[in-house]
Amino acid sequence: MKYSPTEALKLLDGITRKRLYEMMKNGELSYTSENNKRFLDASELARVFNEKFRPQETKEILLDTEKKQNDTFEIHIENRLLKQQIEELQKRISDKDRENERLWENLDKEAEERRKLTDTLSKQTLMLEDMRMKQPEKLAERRKGFFARLVS
Repeated sequence: MKYSPTEALKLLDGITRKRLYEMMKNGELSYTSENNKRFLDASELARVFNEKFRPQETKEILLDTEKKQNDTFEIHIENRLLKQQIEELQKRISDKDRENERLWENLDKEAEERRKLTDTLSKQTLMLEDMRMKQPEKLAERRKGFFARLVS
């Protein structure tokens, strides 16, 4: 493929217009002339400038490669952040599970204490009922009088 000097400059990294024309004038860079216009062959540009010469197709490939690398890097960073978030969430879930277990244990203890209190209260209630039943007999004895109690 042939390029005009202006087109060639666009494909060359770090080469000035002045330097390109000097090289053409000194014979360091060969060119062809057609209708009083100079043209540089792509193979000649590649020979002289090596890595500085990047044809349009190569630039597009490099841009695509660079974009893919950037995308891959961004995905890598995003994955790392997501892993950290997952670890934090797993830790929070574990903490919540431990807290739930502790709360259930407390609830069980409270239920046991409530059952014991209920048993104690029911026994006391039974004792009170027994005492009430015995009291009418004592009242009947009081009403009989002092001497009636002595006789019985």
